[in-house]
Amino acid sequence: MEEGKRHNLTILLLKEIYDTPKDYLDSDGRPPGEVIVDEGDEIGTIFIKRPQAKRPAWASFFEEVFDIKKFGNTKHILAVFIVRAADRFFALTFGHGRHLLKPGCYEERFGLKTVLNSVGKKNIRALNKKTFDSIDRQSIEQASKESSIDEFGLDIEQDLLRGVDGVPKDPRLGTNMSGKEALSISTRVKISDVKSLLEELYNKYMDDSYKEEFPWVDYIQAIKNKDLIHKLDREMVLNLSSEPDEKMWMTIPDIINWGKVHGFCYGRPATAEKKHNVCIEDFINTLSEEEAEHISIEQLKNKQIYCVDYDGQTLHRWPIYRCIYCEVTIDGYMYLFSDGNWYAVDNDFIENVQQAYNNASSSLRVELV
Repeated sequence: MEEGKRHNLTILLLKEIYDTPKDYLDSDGRPPGEVIVDEGDEIGTIFIKRPQAKRPAWASFFEEVFDIKKFGNTKHILAVFIVRAADRFFALTFGHGRHLLKPGCYEERFGLKTVLNSVGKKNIRALNKKTFDSIDRQSIEQASKESSIDEFGLDIEQDLLRGVDGVPKDPRLGTNMSGKEALSISTRVKISDVKSLLEELYNKYMDDSYKEEFPWVDYIQAIKNKDLIHKLDREMVLNLSSEPDEKMWMTIPDIINWGKVHGFCYGRPATAEKKHNVCIEDFINTLSEEEAEHISIEQLKNKQIYCVDYDGQTLHRWPIYRCIYCEVTIDGYMYLFSDGNWYAVDNDFIENVQQAYNNASSSLRVELV
């Protein structure tokens, strides 16, 4: 792979559910695609969306004393480049290009597994984890230098590793890799060599060698059995259709910059009411009487929560399905639903979570007294 100019690339591995690149694009305002060709060879298809330019929302702060037309108008260009390599489709996103894709059309652990198989145990710079305790915490920890993952103090009985930043052992893969569902890399590559790069990254993703250095990563097992997932989904919908108990609530699935957030809405940001946080009751109140009586998994996957900034731009959007936290017990086994995935948990883990919840409740009672 010939070296070119250094580029920061954000890459998603698309699920094997569609036959053509355009099928992965959200049908709402889908832009036309243009095939990119190099020396007669097709590389991929790029989709570009140029939203209408408008004045930034903060300009209104000056309107009583200043001609805010002088601020001009701005637009945020979105682009996604879909490439076929290793018999799979990959999406390279630019700007907020991920919003052009259909929700849930990409592999959830592509970035994480690729990084773990590329950086090694002692080359970690930061990690993103979810702690299954009484409040279902998310956090990012960053080290001042490259460190062993053991130095981050992960609790393997309660922490789910969601993302990792580190330095790849192979310099051809760049100076830094960051992986969650998306893989972000800084590397020297020409567009003519992007297919070779994607094939190499796909081989890293498919490798299971990460289990040798990080055997606890799969301690909390994601459920793959479709029949069991269907059964668990049905239990969750039954809970949601009645009156959700203390084992079910709505949560924001990603770490966000709250300083930029204006609010959340359960429909198109241009018309929907903004809420200061996400809440199951607020979501249900947006449903028609018929929809509320017949809540389905398809409905939860199709309806979106939008996180918008003060300019009305979408910072994030997630399917309702991905924003639900739920605990279900079937046949004596506990399952957790978080970030759009079901997890099987062993009894030791359950006891730790319950103890953490009891300790938090006891402390609260003491403070109130």
